[in-house]
Amino acid sequence: MEKVFLSRRNLESMSTADLISLSDDYGIDIPESLSRSFIIGELLAVADELDDGSKKDEPVELSGDVERENTLPVSYNETSVHVLLRNPAWAFVYWDISESELERIEDDFLSDSVFLHVRYFKTFEDEKPVDAFDIHVPLSDRERYILLSQVGTCFDVQLVVHDDQQIRILAETNRREAAPACCKAVQELPNRIEDMSELRKLSGMEHLLHEHYLNHRQSFS
Repeated sequence: MEKVFLSRRNLESMSTADLISLSDDYGIDIPESLSRSFIIGELLAVADELDDGSKKDEPVELSGDVERENTLPVSYNETSVHVLLRNPAWAFVYWDISESELERIEDDFLSDSVFLHVRYFKTFEDEKPVDAFDIHVPLSDRERYILLSQVGTCFDVQLVVHDDQQIRILAETNRREAAPACCKAVQELPNRIEDMSELRKLSGMEHLLHEHYLNHRQSFS
């Protein structure tokens, strides 16, 4: 269909036959006895609708006074660590490291020296943990899921950097109570040693799984 500029002046200069043909192109049903003025009015109404639709599709420029939607920053430039219980068996740990702390880490430590130090306690009052393990995290990471152990009734998480020479605690969470169902949830994980046959135990698989759990328990699912 040839594009026609729908203005009253252009439409009035067209013949009635051309107006009817143009109306048909735009899907307007025109009876034979309809007057020219009515046909022109219908076509102008279509022109207004098309003009409104094109304006809606145009991008709108926002003035400086219009409040724009804010996005959350990647970092709040503070050193902290927090823990949330996702379910009885898993905890979600998230942290942040300030720019000044990052500079000190890069000056004093290796780039792969950041760890989450997870500690388990029998009670909230105990100073000595009954179990602890480290989870290495890249310097750019800011969150991690950890599998909760069966030992202890509470736990905390420390954000630390350390190498063979020194250790520095950057931040630590408050102690959190492990959900009572944690032990049951962990006990029901598949492929536990108790389910192993005697033949597989003789093969050394029991010792291998035990060592893997001690060193890589954070990756169990």
